[in-house]
Amino acid sequence: MFRFLRRRGNLRDDNVSDIITETASIHMSDSAPILNRNFDLTNNSNSLSFHDLRRPGEEVSLIKRSLRTIPGVFCPVALSMSSVAVFMRIGFIVGHAGILDSIGLYLLAFSIFVLTGLSICAISTNGAIQGGGVYYMISRTLGPEFGGSIGTLFFLANAICSAFNASGLVEALLNNFGKSKVEGGLPETAGFKFLYGTVLNVLTLTISLLGANLFSFAISFIYLIMLFVYLCVVFSIIFTGPIDIDLPGIGGNATGRFTGLSAETFRNNLYSNYTADYKTGSMTSFAYIFGVLFSSLTGIMAGANMSGELKKPSKSIPIGTLSGVLFVFIVYFSENLLLAGSCERILLVNNNQVLQHIVFWGPLIPIGIIATTFSGELSAQIGSSRVLKALADDEIFGSVLNFVKYGKTKSGNPWVAVVISFLITECVLLIGSVNSIAQLVTIFYLFAYFGVNLACMALDLASAPNFRPTFKYFSWQTALLGMIGSISMTFIVSVEYASIAIGLLISLITALYFRDFPPEWGSISQALIFHQVRKYLLLLDTRKDHVKFWRPQILLLISNPRSCVPLIDFGNDVKKGGLFVLGHVRVGKLDDFDEDPCIKEMPSWMNLVDNLKVKAFIDLTLSSSIKEGIHNLIRISGLGGMKPNTVMMGFYDNSLPEDLLKNRPVGKRKKILSYGMNNPLAGNSSNSFTMSLFDELRTNNDESRLDMDSYIDLIRDILKMKKNLCISRKFNTLNKEILRQKSTPIYIDVWPLNFLIPESCTQLDSTSLFMLQLACILNMVSVWKKATVRVYLCSDNSDNVENMRRKARLDDLLNQLRIQALTTLIPMENVRDLLNRPIISESDLPHYQQSSTNFEILNVSDIYVKAANSLIKQHSENASLCFLYLPPPPALKRSQNLNNSSLINNSGLFDASASSSNLMQEQYGLQNEVDLTQTTAFISTSQDTNNENNRKYLKVLENLSDSLPPCLFVNGVSCVTSTHL
Repeated sequence: MFRFLRRRGNLRDDNVSDIITETASIHMSDSAPILNRNFDLTNNSNSLSFHDLRRPGEEVSLIKRSLRTIPGVFCPVALSMSSVAVFMRIGFIVGHAGILDSIGLYLLAFSIFVLTGLSICAISTNGAIQGGGVYYMISRTLGPEFGGSIGTLFFLANAICSAFNASGLVEALLNNFGKSKVEGGLPETAGFKFLYGTVLNVLTLTISLLGANLFSFAISFIYLIMLFVYLCVVFSIIFTGPIDIDLPGIGGNATGRFTGLSAETFRNNLYSNYTADYKTGSMTSFAYIFGVLFSSLTGIMAGANMSGELKKPSKSIPIGTLSGVLFVFIVYFSENLLLAGSCERILLVNNNQVLQHIVFWGPLIPIGIIATTFSGELSAQIGSSRVLKALADDEIFGSVLNFVKYGKTKSGNPWVAVVISFLITECVLLIGSVNSIAQLVTIFYLFAYFGVNLACMALDLASAPNFRPTFKYFSWQTALLGMIGSISMTFIVSVEYASIAIGLLISLITALYFRDFPPEWGSISQALIFHQVRKYLLLLDTRKDHVKFWRPQILLLISNPRSCVPLIDFGNDVKKGGLFVLGHVRVGKLDDFDEDPCIKEMPSWMNLVDNLKVKAFIDLTLSSSIKEGIHNLIRISGLGGMKPNTVMMGFYDNSLPEDLLKNRPVGKRKKILSYGMNNPLAGNSSNSFTMSLFDELRTNNDESRLDMDSYIDLIRDILKMKKNLCISRKFNTLNKEILRQKSTPIYIDVWPLNFLIPESCTQLDSTSLFMLQLACILNMVSVWKKATVRVYLCSDNSDNVENMRRKARLDDLLNQLRIQALTTLIPMENVRDLLNRPIISESDLPHYQQSSTNFEILNVSDIYVKAANSLIKQHSENASLCFLYLPPPPALKRSQNLNNSSLINNSGLFDASASSSNLMQEQYGLQNEVDLTQTTAFISTSQDTNNENNRKYLKVLENLSDSLPPCLFVNGVSCVTSTHL
């Protein structure tokens, strides 16, 4: 693409990179820039169009990016990692560890830094980096909770590290120019030490406030001083002759010898000899020396902290970071070998200032120490201010840091954040005893390394197509090794401080977890979950399904969630770890909309799920009719082996729906997540939540969305699709608060009898077993756990012996199914006598127990149905829930000759329009108007019969469940229980 642009627009690659970087430098606190669908790349504008995701009312801040690779990244990294250790600690390390162990120490330490550097390079080259450096990388990858926690610790580590460097600089000054060293020198009291530190802190504050240009000049100048002093040290070791040097660790007139480069001295220092640290008296070891070395090197992030001021951060951060680490490794390694080959071991372990005696001009070492410590203080202070500014921009702690967010100059320099970093440094200096928490600060830095490596590993494992960094020399294995190295080092440095730091980190993560952050940041957890779920869904093979592992996979059909809250809650209870989908059909044609309305409605439904605290998926569809839409939902809901096997829906009656969501207690609601700028949920209270998201409920003047015949047709279709069916009635009276009362007995009643065919009471079919299974599953849920399941065995036989035998068989079956229930024998011969049809013999029962209810069976008297209802009411009046047998609806009566789908409209009704009449004449050879009229009358009569049967069927269900507790009509089409292991 850019090759074409260079030919047509005369643009060079570096110009294009500048354009992208300058545009990306617009700080958008909510997220990284997202390339818009339409973007403009012209010679005049030199701009790319990005989708602006700023918060409403937030101004665009143009931050001038001026730092390049060497002054912006390389020099801060090289100086921060070198620090005072180059001039004071390398001899101490090689003196105790010896050449071999010290080489191992360097390789181990720098391998962690290199691995972490690779992760930094990978993340920083995968898109535009805003201010905040490492915090920005972690928060935009691992999420605001993890990023905000590590960012806070990283900010504190930088601020305190600035005080460490100030203290070290004061110590270096007093060691060379104090009263104890020089007559008339500087006073060395605690008050004066604080004064000297404050002066140095004010100097770094001034440089930081004047901006990045002065910072780059100062840091480059200090780097040249440090490099010059180091080269002087190298040449002095090579060319200085043997001398004797005092040993402050032993005292008296004891001396150690500087031999100059000598093979014998090199051999004597080859192996380790761990002794006591003459400064602290602590016994040294490999781990102890490693901790001393590693604590001196925690500055690899110094360049990344300046990401907001870098002209090309995706280029400067990788090159500057890795080259800085390489430079420091060469410095440490070469000086380690030179000192090991020129100084006796006793000199190295008992004099940390040996270089000052070796170099040809002694004051060079104090100059180098002062230069490196001052640069460390400056880098730490300006780095901490940038991290604090990024935390404020992202509102990690809400509005607490708003004064930091808006406290910046016209050029974008966050002066308020700089002042706060200065004040924290002053507080640490005032407290004194800085060295006592040095290990804790080192661990804070290690947590930042751990977070970067974790972010890089997660991005690589997620295999997201948009993770394609231009830096290729990394993998998830390198990031994993960096993670292991970083977290291991925390315990090597200090087990106690590592435990404290982990506690602080967990506390911050927990606190931030309860805040709502914009999803535009993106969270790697979602990518990782998708990656794993997709892999396991492919392994979920429906051909390997077994009844032993059956669980309900429920599709709950919802017209308006305002009236369905208890049913949604019930579906969540009865799913037993299975799939739970809320399905809704929006009636209309896509041609009538500019955008699919289901897309706009989806956030409201997802927030409903959050509000009700249910574990459900959402499926919305747009269709020309309710019936067709439900067909689509049943067919396409779920994925792979996770497809609904049970459809649940409400009962069809003329009662007006009740707004149960509006009346839901506010205290039981979960806080609504206000995702996105244009989200209608933003700023809504709990009461307005129910009023604004979903349509008003049906009133007396409104027609039902689904007519009776279509509703019954829908029941037929669901059973044809081989889905279990549950129809709920009176669930608006289901009160789960009563279930939580310990004093109230709870009953779940199961009536496994098809009351339209009471002769079937001697048998338990798939529907009866499905009812028992659902009751058992519901009894496993915590809120229903104390409920007692009661199974009512109806008998139309006066033979008590036979009845008791049947009850014993039922008890034995329940025992085999591991269902704990009380069985009760209910005589119903008096009720059965009210049937207005002949009794069906047992041999004829299979003929009547088919997929649809026989027309003759449907013609039961109202007296019988009401008597059956009274029987149920008598025994289940105190039940919390009743399971009733749902008989299949009567089959449609059709003409054998006229069964053409083109003559049936969307509601399943005959279409007698003129075009249909012509089609009938054409397809069936109807020659004249008489034939056509007779045929139309025949079909009309069939339709009237169907309508009448539908009305009777629904009337039976209505009368059967009248005045009962919440009840669930159930029809099972498949085997769901197993008696064998």
